[in-house]
Amino acid sequence: MEEEQFEHEEPCDEPLETAAPPTLLKALNHIMGPVLDREHGSLLYNVTNCRNIDPGAVLLFWYAFELAKRRGRRARIFGRGELIAELAEHFSHYRGDQPDDASTTSRGLYPLRSIQNEESMLAELDEWSRSVQEGTTASPEQVALWQMQIAEVTTNAFQHGPMHKKRETMPASIVAGKASGQCAQLAALDFGSTIPRVICEVASKHGISGGDDSLIEFACGKGITSRSVRQNQGAGLYSLVQTVHENGGTLQILSRNGLVHFCSGQVYGECLPCRHDGAPALDGTLTVINLRI
Repeated sequence: MEEEQFEHEEPCDEPLETAAPPTLLKALNHIMGPVLDREHGSLLYNVTNCRNIDPGAVLLFWYAFELAKRRGRRARIFGRGELIAELAEHFSHYRGDQPDDASTTSRGLYPLRSIQNEESMLAELDEWSRSVQEGTTASPEQVALWQMQIAEVTTNAFQHGPMHKKRETMPASIVAGKASGQCAQLAALDFGSTIPRVICEVASKHGISGGDDSLIEFACGKGITSRSVRQNQGAGLYSLVQTVHENGGTLQILSRNGLVHFCSGQVYGECLPCRHDGAPALDGTLTVINLRI
């Protein structure tokens, strides 16, 4: 059988991790850069020498492949060992190639899946909590609290306004997670109107100016919401930030050109440059939560 040929090979020799700003930006550049910064040619991501990948990077791979497909380009991953097996498990689960049965899933892994509405979100969080309890020593009470607070992560797409027309055929949100040892990560990538777009009008009324990072940080404040309905009092993102802080974990939000990192009670923000074609760094919202057990 003739070997498949690719025009561009993209070596990924470093860990693809998203729990801290430097590593997230490297993963974003390695995974999304080849698709966004090159107009033509098929792509082969070589992860043979990559030592680790976390759920946030898995979501970026999914998005890179989706964009490549929409642009009429091929994109594949090549590698060996445990990392490529883990990636295969994520994508097989997303495609429905594997039964949706915890007994068929690697211990502590919450494989890639899409979320289309708030009802399915609640069911998925039940499964995520089971994966955390299976992969770590966290107590049921602790996991139940996280499950309640983390609901905000997977509702971003439903709270951030209508989907853009060009993305009507995409899932509202994709999620993945992993729990092992002393850490549990849950990552979500949604394709709503993004936090900066939605919150900018409210922020301007409060005298908030600056880049997308300032808008994201503002959106995470207590009582801040872009909705004026009674049932939405702006507690979601703020409560999530507080939960992560009390746990000693970290929270990262990347939306358009804004990157905000919450760690040890401190907030670090960075406004990223647009890509060469004027597109934002990420036309969506990536949220990565890391909790300590």
